[in-house]
Amino acid sequence: EANHGQIDSRVKFVSRAAGYTAFLTSEGLVLSLRTVDHSIEKTLSRIPPKHETLQFKILGATKNPVAVGEVPQPGLVNYFIGNNPAKWQKHVPTYAQVRYKNIYPGIDLLYYGNHRQLEFDFAVAPGADPGQIQFEIQGAGQIHLDAEGNLVLTTGGGKIHFQAPTVYQESHGQ
Repeated sequence: EANHGQIDSRVKFVSRAAGYTAFLTSEGLVLSLRTVDHSIEKTLSRIPPKHETLQFKILGATKNPVAVGEVPQPGLVNYFIGNNPAKWQKHVPTYAQVRYKNIYPGIDLLYYGNHRQLEFDFAVAPGADPGQIQFEIQGAGQIHLDAEGNLVLTTGGGKIHFQAPTVYQESHGQ
């Protein structure tokens, strides 16, 4: 969903899902993870989940790139917090994908959901240098590549897997 003032102004878009909230900022992605300790007995299930934060900072990118919601979704979000209707946020649009334009010359960054998972792509225009793409990850206890080349981040709540990059070229829409 687009940020229309319902959250911190540094956030351009936000996505909420089971287990995490993703905040898309000008500097990158901030993931707030909710983890539950399943070893605790059901009688103690009122203990709130733990929160961990992972940051994916895009390095050397354009400052404040243009962020655009793409593929509008039919659902709208409303925030009726407090008693002052002037502070309510109504009819906040939602999108299937968000594009950050020209984070590097000729390179866009796209965030989207895929089977209830957050994914991102770098769209590299002909002649653009993909070697410019760099990012830093903060908040993970360990970071490594598995045997298939997938990025594995270890947090207090477990492991998060990001699939190895796939490179493809579109030609005439295919």
